Amino acid sequence: MKAFYARSTVGVLLATLLALSAGAPVRAAVSHAHALASPIKVTIAQVTLEHQVNGRWVPARTLALEERGRVSAVYYLSQPSSSRPAAKIEFIKNGKVIYTGTPKHRVFNATPQFYWLGHFTGSGAPGTVRARFTLQLGKSKSVAGLTFTVEAKAKGLGINLVTNGDAEIAGGTTPYGWTHVTGTFEIVRWGSTAWPRSTDPGPENRGTYLYVGGGTVSSSGQQLIALSPSLNALVDSTRVYATASAYLGGFGSQADDATMFIFFLDTVKKQIGGVQVGPVTASERNNTTGLFPRTVRSLLPAGTRFINITLTMRRFAGGDNDGYADNLSLVLTQS
Repeated sequence: MKAFYARSTVGVLLATLLALSAGAPVRAAVSHAHALASPIKVTIAQVTLEHQVNGRWVPARTLALEERGRVSAVYYLSQPSSSRPAAKIEFIKNGKVIYTGTPKHRVFNATPQFYWLGHFTGSGAPGTVRARFTLQLGKSKSVAGLTFTVEAKAKGLGINLVTNGDAEIAGGTTPYGWTHVTGTFEIVRWGSTAWPRSTDPGPENRGTYLYVGGGTVSSSGQQLIALSPSLNALVDSTRVYATASAYLGGFGSQADDATMFIFFLDTVKKQIGGVQVGPVTASERNNTTGLFPRTVRSLLPAGTRFINITLTMRRFAGGDNDGYADNLSLVLTQS
């Protein structure tokens, strides 16, 4: 082998000397080697806003108040790589960043690459919102986004009014979409240490995250929904139903639980009615760890102008508050 290596090396040197004496270019080989060592460049090629129509995600340019949308980004790498870019998405309104998060990677090691951010809900005041993606791999950085409008006209009927009901917009000290948070109301990953596994009973489309009570005896969060004025006549003629549903559960034989309360409020936000979804007791879970579906349907009282959604998790045993919740939904329909 050593003799062969020596002869091969001599052959290469002779060939190179002959090429130089003949004036043949050898830069191609050098350029090729340089190209292989060049830094990888990341480029965002497309950012898209989608909303649901008949259960399917389709491109959109606007969102109605309380309508859920999905923002995604497609990007390319200049050459194959096993490294993913560092990613960030921001929602900006009136020059102020109203949310910052880490997008979820839908596809990797394929062309093109695909990032997306769970759901964005057109809640709060109407106006213009900019979604901005930032991807960086080494020294290569790409920034792109799109601008969309949250319309003042609410659809109101037939859509899920719960913001981030599936817990898929994670990050931050307060779960996105919730206010008046108490205790350690938080979002955790399915299958993370000490929390439900992805193989435990739960939603078929459970995504990546769920709500848990954390480490305090009681944890809760609230959302206040202002109904569209266009619904007033229907509501006051008692022709609107509210269907509230959620996956709720707990840990093993422990009594820790989760409950979703729905409060119907009048023009001054005084309670005029309400229903609750859950809890699911340990015996109803057959003393197993998991989340199980519960649904309640109720007629909205005449005069309802606001709806308060409160999710509460309680601890009765152990060190963790093992009240669990996922896929919360509140949908209004006309009778």
